[in-house]
Amino acid sequence: LYRVFHSDVLPRLAQIADEGRRYLYFLAWLNRELIDRGLGRIILTGGFAVEVYTGRVYRTMDVDIIVEGTGAREAIELFLKRFSESIGRGYLPKYELLQLKSIDIVSTVYTKPAQPTKIVVGELYLYVETVEELIVTYLAGWKFWGATEDRDKALWLYTVWKDRIDLGYLEERAREESVYGYLEELRKMVAQSI
Repeated sequence: LYRVFHSDVLPRLAQIADEGRRYLYFLAWLNRELIDRGLGRIILTGGFAVEVYTGRVYRTMDVDIIVEGTGAREAIELFLKRFSESIGRGYLPKYELLQLKSIDIVSTVYTKPAQPTKIVVGELYLYVETVEELIVTYLAGWKFWGATEDRDKALWLYTVWKDRIDLGYLEERAREESVYGYLEELRKMVAQSI
């Protein structure tokens, strides 16, 4: 895996000027490798998913991923350890092309009811937690922990995607997670800003 990364993927990453696209390509390549080896898949979640969905209105310093599958986490960790510094729950690559964000494995199980969105990255693809699920997650952070950064992430996602999200599903999930009132507050904030 590392030899292919070093000989084929690193040169390709060097041709990608946009930092976000570079990370997406890297993760999509890792995802393909897991799938091709029958190990599992990678699902992008958290702040970098917000960064991707909002066109980088929101910026983050880490890339949260869920690595599903038997042995998949171990395979990714062994791979990342070859060229990264271990920091907390993640890995900060030593290659300059990938030094701006740590890669954090936050789970080995995707637990949300909605299947993740499949996004195409060049000739590859990657899974990303849905906009609706991310909004509900960040509404919960706002409600239960008073996290204004989570409120802002939910606000940016809702503002950018309000005409394309599954509103019925979003409302249902907000009720299930006891954050429907916060969804209503979010809608008011968006309406007042227009």
